[in-house]
Amino acid sequence: MDEVRPTFMPAGDTGLVVEFGDHIDRAVSRRVVALHTRIRAARMPGVIETVPTFRSLLIHLDPDATSVEYVQNAVVPLLEGLEAEGI
Repeated sequence: MDEVRPTFMPAGDTGLVVEFGDHIDRAVSRRVVALHTRIRAARMPGVIETVPTFRSLLIHLDPDATSVEYVQNAVVPLLEGLEAEGI
């Protein structure tokens, strides 16, 4: 299966969606959960919670403490090697 690079979509000023694909797939779901785990471990300032779904991850944030752009830039390095961790 070819790996699809995640896309980022702002969800207003209090959220960011990281989408891993357009279909439900176990490998995609494992990548979502792996990113969810990494973000929680990173304890990013301003991140309130992460909500994993089958194919995307919603990141809720406090706009008074951080920005969608900051969180997106902080998430990009966390994507490295996700497919190996999400096995």
